[in-house]
Amino acid sequence: TAFLLTRWQPTMWYFGIIVMFRNALIAFIGVLYPADGIPQLAWTATILAFYTVGQSATRPWRNGPLNAFDSSLCVCVAILCAFLLSVADPRGDADSRYERFYPFVTLFFAMACCIMLFVVVYCTLFFLGKVDNNNNSARRSTTVLMNAVNQIDGMLLSRAISNREVDHRVQQFLTTGEQIDLAHLMEVTLREVFQISAVTWSS
Repeated sequence: TAFLLTRWQPTMWYFGIIVMFRNALIAFIGVLYPADGIPQLAWTATILAFYTVGQSATRPWRNGPLNAFDSSLCVCVAILCAFLLSVADPRGDADSRYERFYPFVTLFFAMACCIMLFVVVYCTLFFLGKVDNNNNSARRSTTVLMNAVNQIDGMLLSRAISNREVDHRVQQFLTTGEQIDLAHLMEVTLREVFQISAVTWSS
């Protein structure tokens, strides 16, 4: 199951299921409309539009640039489907519509291909270690966080500070959303790295 989870942010671990559901819906369009190109294009653009909205709002990819690549690719394919709708319309003169919209169809198809090429190049460079993936910064940040946790734990044990005072100080510097994100990250870290329940640790 690692390939389903490791690509996503810890708080968005389930997004792989959403991607598979999106792919299944797009594949199922051909079953519902096997010989009609217009509803195939329309439903494909609709599914990609809804997916792009959710993906852009949540930014689920663990590697930041992949969020931009994913959104850009889906937008290009959705726009491509929109222009192909005009070409695929059986009413009227198909040749004139083809000549009118062919440059736009070619443009967005080329953009989608370029984005896919950028993704392949970026993933190759990342695999070869040529892209700065902030591993050193991540290690330093983790060390600082663990040192802070140890220091707070020691202060709580020595009664130098109370749980209420810790909560008050956190609320002073972090918004409600940041506190929730911090709690999620700490829960995942304790559970997956240290095999400790967050409830047990907080008690």
